[in-house]
Amino acid sequence: MKRSILLSAVLLAFVFPALAQNAAHSSKSNSSKTTPLTGCVSPLVNSEGNYILTNSRYKKGVELIPGPATEDISTHAGHEVQLTGTWTSEPSASKSADARKYDKHFLVASIQHLSDTCPTGSDTATPK
Repeated sequence: MKRSILLSAVLLAFVFPALAQNAAHSSKSNSSKTTPLTGCVSPLVNSEGNYILTNSRYKKGVELIPGPATEDISTHAGHEVQLTGTWTSEPSASKSADARKYDKHFLVASIQHLSDTCPTGSDTATPK
């Protein structure tokens, strides 16, 4: 009886940390899934200093947050691009109303230039 209790305790000591580590790893990998995003970069930055990307799906715009290794987004202002990156959460209430109006935020990992102009009918209105 003592052996089975001791054996159970030893097994639990090794199993629970392994399960917890596996669960933490899987939730991290799901939240950091990279995805492509194609559209037109606004010609000017918003009041937060970020560019906005618009396309047929995100007509109101997606606020682009430059990643640490991202090339300068300003070189693609007014151009059509394909971005790779991750979606981020909404800005905090402490940010300005201009930043909060964009409900989508994209952390840019890389930029691929597609065209010097945006397709006809794209909404590239200058953010205020």
